[in-house]
Amino acid sequence: MLRNVTTPFELKNTIEEIKNLATRYFSKHKLPTMKNITKSFARTFLLIGLLSFLVSAASNPKPEKLVFKTSSVCKTCKSAIEETLSKVDGVLVSLVNLSSHKVSVKYNPELTNTNKIKEAVLKSGYAFNNEQPAKEDYAKLPACCKKDANAACAHP
Repeated sequence: MLRNVTTPFELKNTIEEIKNLATRYFSKHKLPTMKNITKSFARTFLLIGLLSFLVSAASNPKPEKLVFKTSSVCKTCKSAIEETLSKVDGVLVSLVNLSSHKVSVKYNPELTNTNKIKEAVLKSGYAFNNEQPAKEDYAKLPACCKKDANAACAHP
């Protein structure tokens, strides 16, 4: 049935013949056609993509933001608070603003909460809003980090 093709027109006709033969063969033997396979693949691909997106969205909740005042006074305080918060599971980022004495924290609410963040800050010796740390935690701070001390910061 196939013959030697010498012109573009013959090539086009031969391709059409092959398509027709394939279509009849697939229909006769109840096999899916390439068009149906392509549609099925596209649907499957879209379904997998949608499911992946939904699973990803469900497993990555929107981060929450917390802003609180603290007793930070110098770069040592800033580093200590940021390092302490980086060790809290679920804290994504923290930033201490020394001029406003405020700490901004972004965290995953499925892994941590404001109480755990507050406990970590207080345990490191710094105030959390109006709540002061325990005396033994505050006593561990360097002299320059104690707001009631008039010591100059000896840290770089």
